[in-house]
Amino acid sequence: RLAGAQGALVRYSPESDVRWHTLVQRPRPQPAQNAQLAVSDTLAFILLDGEMQAARLEDGAEVSLPMPVTAVKALAARGQQLAVLDGPGLRFYALPDFSPRGAADQLPSGLASVALLENGTVASAGDGSVWFWQNSWKRLDLPDEVKVRAVSGGVGRTFWALQENAGGALSVAQYSPEEGRLAEWSPGPQDGKLTAVAGAVERDYFLASLELPGVQRTVAIRRKEDGNGWEYVFDKKITASARFGWANGVLVPDSEELPEELKVPLAENPLDPAAATSLVLRAVADQTGTGLATTDGLPLLRVSGEERFGRVMLVPGATPDTARFFQGDGACVEEYALSRLGEILSFDAGTVEMTAAGEKAPPPIEEPAAP
Repeated sequence: RLAGAQGALVRYSPESDVRWHTLVQRPRPQPAQNAQLAVSDTLAFILLDGEMQAARLEDGAEVSLPMPVTAVKALAARGQQLAVLDGPGLRFYALPDFSPRGAADQLPSGLASVALLENGTVASAGDGSVWFWQNSWKRLDLPDEVKVRAVSGGVGRTFWALQENAGGALSVAQYSPEEGRLAEWSPGPQDGKLTAVAGAVERDYFLASLELPGVQRTVAIRRKEDGNGWEYVFDKKITASARFGWANGVLVPDSEELPEELKVPLAENPLDPAAATSLVLRAVADQTGTGLATTDGLPLLRVSGEERFGRVMLVPGATPDTARFFQGDGACVEEYALSRLGEILSFDAGTVEMTAAGEKAPPPIEEPAAP
């Protein structure tokens, strides 16, 4: 969920330059209570408060779905398969044409999440139980103190589970329907609270979302090659930054210090040798966008033409005629490097006569009489 009550589906890959984001057109005044994401070889499916949408992995373009998309409880995707759990049951589709591939009937009560394995399907229920479907439903044996809150497919016939242990502590465990629990990872106090888990189906690691005060993290974790412990594949953080500012010479997510003015030295002005040798620049944001202006309001440089940025900051750059310009919209903070500011020159452009209604129109230009 972005600033301005908008939502977005974003794709990022550390192995590819292909990045895109698709805005969810419907306003979202509050975060979705039940948000799920599933990805096939070609499509990304998102479930928000019971409504399913899809976008092409290639470019993020929205894809029309031929099946009912409301009152959906859970979904899962893998390769060229899609599983949708709704009121009538758990239905399977072959992609990319969405042709029906049967259904799992006689559902266990209270199913809340599903995961597609290399051969078979697992589902978790509200009471913490886990069920396996191939030709019929079978309840899997779990440790007595464990309640599984969500499942996600892993490599081969394994799956990852977000589970609640005795005392309410959350952890991530890897299971096999045949062999039971294979491994378990528990976050430390400094890691944050687990909120979601997703398994990788081609590599033996999982991804997890964690929350700390003012911080959301997405991490990928795998077992070390020697089997002793775990290691991070990557760690991405989103920090609440609606009140970003400056402290001790660095950008910080929350600060009362918000420098908006900067004095820069100017080069010699060939148009006016008596012109000032320095200029005070001010960072500004209004309904026309963001940029730099003089202290008396004369616009000098446009940085952005969007009006969504309500907080701006200007600090010195590496050299006297450079600056670092920051703008934030409540969801993210953007930084721009500004250079050659010392080359700003002033010159006399004449006078403009003003009236109560605005600038007075100049008199018409009289063409010279023909000789």
